[in-house]
Amino acid sequence: METDSVNKNTNNPENKVESKKENKTTTQQNKAKDKMFTRDDVNKMIASEKKKAVAEYERLAKMSQAERDAESKKKLDAERAKERETFEAEKRAFAFEKLKNQTGKELLSKGLSADFAEFLTAQDAKQTKANLDSFEKFFRAEIEKAVQVRLRGETPKTKSTDTAKQPVQSQKKWNRYK
Repeated sequence: METDSVNKNTNNPENKVESKKENKTTTQQNKAKDKMFTRDDVNKMIASEKKKAVAEYERLAKMSQAERDAESKKKLDAERAKERETFEAEKRAFAFEKLKNQTGKELLSKGLSADFAEFLTAQDAKQTKANLDSFEKFFRAEIEKAVQVRLRGETPKTKSTDTAKQPVQSQKKWNRYK
């Protein structure tokens, strides 16, 4: 019993190593549960890959050195083109994010919320600027309308008979004392 409690001590470096090994085997078992292959399946996969490799080797063996060089150059060029395309896509995404951030800063400088930047940002700076200017005019006009609607109210209702007679009656009262 005591040896079990000593071995389960987490401060013991040997137990940490054992724990890591157990975790690795557990994750390997979990992966194995996800994909179960029989020996026949594995042998078929190996045989198929082996056939592909042998066929490729035979095809390259039949080619001259110049043909092999040309093919490897073609593969290299295709890889470079793919990498260049990926780079250009990332570059465009970065430029768009940068423009969106600039739009947000400009919105803040105009006293508007930066949350509108996502909706106002276009593919280029000119169109974004035009969107921003038209949005600002529209937004300010709509705010002005809303303020006017809230400020507009009905005039207080008073009795018209009392106000009309009041100056005349008070004048008559003053006239009595003269």
